[in-house]
Amino acid sequence: MKDLRISSTRTKYAIPALGALAVLSALLSLCLGAVPLGPGEVFSALAGRESGAAAQIVLYARLPRTCGCLLAGAALAAAMIAAAVEFALNVKNMGELQWN
Repeated sequence: MKDLRISSTRTKYAIPALGALAVLSALLSLCLGAVPLGPGEVFSALAGRESGAAAQIVLYARLPRTCGCLLAGAALAAAMIAAAVEFALNVKNMGELQWN
């Protein structure tokens, strides 16, 4: 049976790059909207140093939306990995796919 581990330099750099992309996307999700906020305002609201409208927008509208999107994305990724692993385990010969 073939070794199914993936060990390449592309994979070594792709996973941290995708993680950084997810963090950047989450930050943009917190900053962009009908009322644009700067990263400083977002970080102040998250740290609890701001109590104005920006804090209300970040904490009660954008943060729940961003967390929900991140959780949904993680759930979809886990489901795809589970399906790929199940498919790989059901294939008897990695060279030939047998459809019943």
